[in-house]
Amino acid sequence: MQYDFPVRYVLHFGEVTVGGAPSLGEESLSGPDVNFVFRLEKVAAGLKQPFLCSEGVVRRLPETVFKSAGRHQLPGFAGDHEVFILGGATQGQADQAPEDAGGPSDGEQT
Repeated sequence: MQYDFPVRYVLHFGEVTVGGAPSLGEESLSGPDVNFVFRLEKVAAGLKQPFLCSEGVVRRLPETVFKSAGRHQLPGFAGDHEVFILGGATQGQADQAPEDAGGPSDGEQT
């Protein structure tokens, strides 16, 4: 399902460095995980999704309903990274799928 929202929400779990001059009202976040979030936002824009999160978030919120949006390359980061949207079965529900869901599985005799 695609949406046309004026904003996108991107969630990631990681470490940041806080810097700047708080006394002057200037604070900033930096570090690889901050850059990762900006790359995720570009993926969300390309997928036309209002909400996207990283695998790190999904691991920490196992009972939340997420659905994979595939693996994507993020410039500046090695390998492909799986990203998720809201929807689908929770991980707990997927782990507890009924064994007889409409027929024999591969390798099972009837």
